[in-house]
Amino acid sequence: GEHLGRTLPACVANLLVFLIVGLWHGAEPHYVAWGLYNGVVIALADLLAPAFRRANEALRVDTEGRAHRVFCVARTFLVVNVGWYFDRIYRPHLRLRRQPALPAQHVHQLCAPAVLPVACAGGRARL
Repeated sequence: GEHLGRTLPACVANLLVFLIVGLWHGAEPHYVAWGLYNGVVIALADLLAPAFRRANEALRVDTEGRAHRVFCVARTFLVVNVGWYFDRIYRPHLRLRRQPALPAQHVHQLCAPAVLPVACAGGRARL
């Protein structure tokens, strides 16, 4: 309906922008996949916003409450780090295989420096 008519052009634009960002980082498959992953995450969040709003209302979720804010920060942290994890896999044929545990020296690479300060700032971020 009306939401789709307004949101779809922005979603297509986001996909194109993030595809270009992936290519800008390097014309390799993992950079393109990283860009498209981010574009798809943003496009889906925009497209599904009304469904999320209806679900929150039906479940009587206090979207201003602390628990919901903590959930939003944790969800954002997970989505960002999944993208970063797959960005670090340079051999596409290994992406779908079960990945071994990360060596301890690489765990620090999974910490999202842009997300952690938000989590410590009282969870004011919204996704």
